[in-house]
Amino acid sequence: YKAGSYNYHHTEASMLRWRQLHLGFMRLNVDGACGGVIGDHTGKFQGAFACNLKSCSITQLELWAILHGINMARERGFMALEVHSDSEEAIQRVQGLQVSHNLDKNIVDSIKTRIAARDWKMMHTNKFKIHE
Repeated sequence: YKAGSYNYHHTEASMLRWRQLHLGFMRLNVDGACGGVIGDHTGKFQGAFACNLKSCSITQLELWAILHGINMARERGFMALEVHSDSEEAIQRVQGLQVSHNLDKNIVDSIKTRIAARDWKMMHTNKFKIHE
C-alpha cells in the first residue's frame, strides 16, 4: 500500500437462494459476531440471540454462537436443526475434521456433548444438520 493509491479488486455479487427446509426442521444462522437467528421450515422467525464476549478469536466467536444457538434450540424443544455458519474452520472442528486448539477445545466438546445428548447428526462442510 502506498499513500494516495488504492488497490481495487472487482468482485461480482452472486445471488444466494434460501432453500426451504423439510417439515419440522429449524434453521440456525450464526455469525462470528456471536449472534444468531432461528427460523422454521417456512422461514418464519423463531428466535434470536446475541452475546458479548471479550477477547476471542473469530473461530471461537463462531463456536460460541453455534453453542448458544444449539442451547436455545434445545430449550425451545426443537428436534431437528440445520446450522449455517460461514466459518468452515469452526464446522470442521465440531465435525472432528480439524484439531481443536486448547483455547476452543472446551467449546467444541460442549457442542459435541449437546449434539450427542439428543442423538443428533451433523453433515456438510459449510453448514451442518443435526436431527433426531
